[in-house]
Amino acid sequence: MPYWYTIPRPPTKEPIPTAEPQIHPETSTWAKTKLNFQPDPIQTEILNHPAQRLTLLCTRQFGKTQITAIKALHFALRHPGALVVVASPCERRSAELLMRVIHLLRTLGLPHRRDRIHQFSVLLPNHARLIGLPGVTHTNKG
Repeated sequence: MPYWYTIPRPPTKEPIPTAEPQIHPETSTWAKTKLNFQPDPIQTEILNHPAQRLTLLCTRQFGKTQITAIKALHFALRHPGALVVVASPCERRSAELLMRVIHLLRTLGLPHRRDRIHQFSVLLPNHARLIGLPGVTHTNKG
């Protein structure tokens, strides 16, 4: 017997409307103009997707780290005081993504520093923070 149980939804009289997600082209446009990053059509779709979480099934060397760093940095720059948490299976991968963010910040000519709390972190001039954590369940809560 499985260890999970799905509670069935009660039948509804009206079908639930399924709207297409809105596309926000500013992320890919920003990456092209400010970072000189030329995404392919699938990367453009990922960059412009409005979802807070995405699951990607793609090949090695697809550019997952780069497009994630671009998307995270774009969000942090547009939302002053935001907290962007990068959780990877190991701390090394989180650190790699933050190194990509630092490289992008240098490309933009923006100052940055660590937040003095986390070893792998970036504090932006607008007080937005990006922190890298290992994906260990007993230490990452919330």
